[in-house]
Amino acid sequence: MCGWCNGSSQVGLCKHMIDPFQDNLFESAQTLGKPVALSVSAAVELINQQLFSIAGPNMLIEGEVSEFSVSQGKWVRFTLKDLEDGALLKCFLTVYQLQVEIENGDKIIVGATPKVYPRYGQLTLNVNTIEIVGAGALAQQLERLRKKLEAEGLFAVDRKRALPLYPEKIGLIASRESAAYSDFLRILQNRWGGVEVQSLHVAVQGERAVPDIVGALGYVNQLPVEDRPDVLVLTRGGGSLEDLAAFNDEQVVRSVFASVVPIVVGIGHERDESLAEYAADVRASTPSNAAERVVPDKDSVLNQIEMTERRLVDRVQDAVQTRMYGVESAVAKLTRVMQSLAFEVNRVMTTVQNVGDVLLHELTRYKERVEGMGRYLKEMDPVRVLSRGYAIVHAGDAVLKDASKVGQGDTIQVQLAHGTIRADVQEAN
Repeated sequence: MCGWCNGSSQVGLCKHMIDPFQDNLFESAQTLGKPVALSVSAAVELINQQLFSIAGPNMLIEGEVSEFSVSQGKWVRFTLKDLEDGALLKCFLTVYQLQVEIENGDKIIVGATPKVYPRYGQLTLNVNTIEIVGAGALAQQLERLRKKLEAEGLFAVDRKRALPLYPEKIGLIASRESAAYSDFLRILQNRWGGVEVQSLHVAVQGERAVPDIVGALGYVNQLPVEDRPDVLVLTRGGGSLEDLAAFNDEQVVRSVFASVVPIVVGIGHERDESLAEYAADVRASTPSNAAERVVPDKDSVLNQIEMTERRLVDRVQDAVQTRMYGVESAVAKLTRVMQSLAFEVNRVMTTVQNVGDVLLHELTRYKERVEGMGRYLKEMDPVRVLSRGYAIVHAGDAVLKDASKVGQGDTIQVQLAHGTIRADVQEAN
């Protein structure tokens, strides 16, 4: 049945149902004004042309997810079910197109292109976009993504890096038109003036937010090491969950996690939270708090320096005093040792003197004895005796003391004071 001409056709096709650019197809399908049958492939092609002309490239359809599955790690299929009458449409897309986490029972709106696949002869929706709808849908989607990323370790505390204590260069990713941008710079200047800030302007909400933020993070991290900032800050002001959607986007969270530069993420007010903050090395509660986290307060640093100086002076004074006590104690001990040593020296000198006197007395005494013995030996010297007219008679090698030891004819030697006489014994009695 054609809605334009109210005509009917049992086998053939009405020209109004054919794309105007395909008139040749319609004309070739007629012979002498009679409707003719099309091949299956031609019919499928014609149906798809008409579906596209009617539905366009992105028809919006709302329904409930059922039969959700992922095959070979890349093909996503599910059935979209009408909640009123149970009508069904098969849906297809790749995992790379699946930007939100869905599961059976979710109420969603898909943007899709309807198409009949010749191989299967089945109408399928080629899904381009998915939006979860219904009460708490965004929070539900966010919680699923949080659990997924947490299970992958993106929020693990043990992989978070410490920030440099005194950064010289800070990279700032924010909207230059926002209060967050000016608040950050104001607090930064008040706390630690003179630090270099390299800012990258990005959209923080809306369609451009995700590609802008991902692109900015990618740009900073691909810089040569010498050109990179010491720390990176991603920040924006507060807002609703929808306003902060870019900072809960999986691409943004993964880019924050992958940053080679230590990163601080500060979003919104104290009550606001985002997944990007949990993937960062340091989470700041506000843009102002982000500035407080990346640089120290100069007044506090000066106070710490003064306190450290006082502590050092006190320690040096204590050390000097302790050393002085030690020196004084050592000097006193040395004085006592010197006094004791002087006493011992005096005692030794006295002992030496006494020993000297004793030795001198003994030497004198022994000298006198030696001299006396000398005189005695001198007096007892046989030569001295011979000088008084005495003689020493030898018989052979022995001194002759007894005349009976020699006989007539024996030779003897007579030693005089001056010379020796050799004589023969004439008589011995």
